[in-house]
Amino acid sequence: TNWERISSRDCSDVLLLIGPEGGFTPAEIQSLQTRQLDTISWPDTILRTETAAITFAAVLMNRIA
Repeated sequence: TNWERISSRDCSDVLLLIGPEGGFTPAEIQSLQTRQLDTISWPDTILRTETAAITFAAVLMNRIA
């Protein structure tokens, strides 16, 4: 993952995209990487849409604190 890069950044540099059930397609991930965006995922972890943003924010705050 790219958590090390994110932990050294200002929060204003973070864009959270919550994927559809089943995740993003390889083409969608490649499109993000082509735009020089780092991607992070939680392998083997499926979060509900309602909790994904809250979970990410909590982990992000912990990483940059």
